Amino acid sequence: MTSANALTLSIAGVRFRIRADVEVAEEAPRYAPFLGDPPEDPAPIEVDVALSIAAPPARVAAVPAFDTGETWAFWRDGAVLRLEFFAGRPAREPLWVALVEPDLSHVELYCGAALVDGGRVENPLRYPLDQLLLGRLLGLHGGTLVHAAGVRTGNRGIVMPGQSGAGKSTSMRLLRKAEPVERMSDDRIALRPRGNSFALYGTPWAGDEQVAVNGSAAVVACAFLVHASEDRLVALDSRAALRRLLPTASLIGWDGDLFDPALGACHSFVRSVPCYELRFRRDGDITGLVGELLEGRPCV
Repeated sequence: MTSANALTLSIAGVRFRIRADVEVAEEAPRYAPFLGDPPEDPAPIEVDVALSIAAPPARVAAVPAFDTGETWAFWRDGAVLRLEFFAGRPAREPLWVALVEPDLSHVELYCGAALVDGGRVENPLRYPLDQLLLGRLLGLHGGTLVHAAGVRTGNRGIVMPGQSGAGKSTSMRLLRKAEPVERMSDDRIALRPRGNSFALYGTPWAGDEQVAVNGSAAVVACAFLVHASEDRLVALDSRAALRRLLPTASLIGWDGDLFDPALGACHSFVRSVPCYELRFRRDGDITGLVGELLEGRPCV
C-alpha cells in the first residue's frame, strides 16, 4: 500500500512526509483515505518526519511537562519537545520517541525494534502521535480538534460536537441514507480558520460508525448533540455555545503554551458560526433538521 522508505499522511490539510531508512507500511483501512497528498487544499501545511530504527538520544536535561501515567509522556528538552509512547507501564523502553521542533516543521522519530516486522516498520504516525502533532499544529494556525461528528453537502458543512455518549455515532447512523448529505466523521473533527469563518475536516479517528472521510467544507452551522424525546433545533447565543464547545475541544491542555491560542480559536468559532442544540431521538429522523442547517434556513 506504500512505496518503500516513504509515506505521506495527509490530515486536515497537513501533509506529514515520512522518510525512513526502512520500508514504511500502513495497513489500517481507516488510514487508507489519508495516504498521499491532501485533497481540496492547494496550500497544505508541510511537516517533515525523519524515521529511524535506532535508540533515541538520552534524556539528559529534559524537563517533565506532562505524563498520562500509562501510554505517553511529554518533556521539554531545551527548545525541542520530546514525546515518548509506551505500550503500557511499567515498560522500560518506549515503542517510539519523537523529537519535535516547536513549529513542527521537522520531527525526528526513533522507533524500537518491536515495530519492525520482516524488514518493514509499521507506521508509528498513528494515534496518539498523529493526533498529538495535529493538535499542536492546529493550535499554531488558529484551529483546534473537537470531539464531534460532521457532515457536508458540497462545500457546506455542519459540526456536531458532543462528549462521549452524546450521540455522535447515533446521529451518523440516522443519516446513513440522507443523500446528498455526506458523513465526514463520527468522532473527531478538525477545525481550521478559512476566510472570516472556519472549515471542518474529517479525520482517521472514527467512532462506532467508522466514518472517516478525507475532505473539508466551510462550516455553516454548529449543532450540539442532545438526546431528547423530540427532534428539534434550539438556537444558542455565543456564550452558551462556548460553554458547550470547550469540554469537547481536544488537546487544549497537553502543551500549556497552546492553551490561550486554542481557547481563542474556540471563541472565534462560536462568534463566526450560527450555533444550535440538535435535540434528537435515538430512533428519530433528523434528516430534515440537518438539511435546514445545511441550506441556511433552520426553523427554530
